[in-house]
Amino acid sequence: GANTVDVDFESYSGTPGTNGYGSYTISGDVLHYSNFNHVLDASIENVVAPTNDANFFRENPSANRPIIRVKNTGSTTITSIKFRYNVKDSASAEFTWNGNLLSLKETDITLASLNTLSSMSFASASGVFVFEAKIVAVNGATDEDATNNSFKSSFIVAPTWPTQIIVSMKTNNQNINGSTSAGQSETTWKITDLDGNIYAERSDAQTGTLYNDTVNFATTGTYKLTINDGSCDGLRWWYYAAAGINITTGYLNVKKKVGGSVTNIPMNGYSYSGTYSHDFGCTYNQFFTTIGDAATGISNIEIPNLKFEIYPNPAINKLTLVLDSYDNTAGQIKIIDALGQIVISDILNSQEFEINTSSLKAGIYSVIYSNSNKNSANKKLVILK
Repeated sequence: GANTVDVDFESYSGTPGTNGYGSYTISGDVLHYSNFNHVLDASIENVVAPTNDANFFRENPSANRPIIRVKNTGSTTITSIKFRYNVKDSASAEFTWNGNLLSLKETDITLASLNTLSSMSFASASGVFVFEAKIVAVNGATDEDATNNSFKSSFIVAPTWPTQIIVSMKTNNQNINGSTSAGQSETTWKITDLDGNIYAERSDAQTGTLYNDTVNFATTGTYKLTINDGSCDGLRWWYYAAAGINITTGYLNVKKKVGGSVTNIPMNGYSYSGTYSHDFGCTYNQFFTTIGDAATGISNIEIPNLKFEIYPNPAINKLTLVLDSYDNTAGQIKIIDALGQIVISDILNSQEFEINTSSLKAGIYSVIYSNSNKNSANKKLVILK
């Protein structure tokens, strides 16, 4: 039947646009609802990872296991959802979640690992990519409303870190109980694999102490660095100094050795300097991958006056190689797989050269350019399918 809507306004006088007076706009929503439109209906509400959405800043850039936020928008309980997902223009994967999702409730579902995301991280793929997810079945049947079954997100890949890092942590004077008495620090860090197994950690730090822990990664893998603080004020909160509160400042830097020097490794959203440095609140997460040259035999090697670029990287069916100098247009191009086998070989006779990669399987490769003087340079390449 018909409904009556009544809107009342408070009395207001003034001249709009005149100094000293203001104006306002009032808006509202009217919702009308009845019984459910569908009995069996699941909706993808968002992609938690991988995404550049600021609402999920702390979960990204993520590893190779996507996280999907799903809501039951039907009247019946959902016990299983089958997903299909992929990086745009690459091979898709499928995963079936089993659980118990009541009507109008939502949950975050972690999908099975996607090899494409791993390959992109191992190759330090740069740029913004698109992740796609779709619901293909609910409770073993067709979802009644297909309009809310798909979702896309833009994302960047997790960084590749060296096989040796240094975690340098200087604790502040807050102990495990949050007070400033000497004792065990309330701040800890750990590095885990994607199954939650601890690879390295510092959980026994003392207050006001500097720790430099060297972590070596023997094998290729994807890891997660987590920093936790008991009082949720990080290692340095600007407010304490401004208010004259006697809580000292600390820091946590992740470093790498470059030649004879040690430099900081950037972490997403973590500031090593400035007003908000080391002010991460309760917790901070950083996913990263490591890949040793010994694992695949592939690394980026450039020789002065023998530099080249390849794009797109990752590639699918076509790759373009561009030399930095006209002086090295005569040479040979080879693409080698992770087993050391030559999968493509061609003669290069121009500064810009196009290579057909449609026959290559998804994976990590090495692109080797050799000039007439037998000098060569390498670059890592990721192929997506």
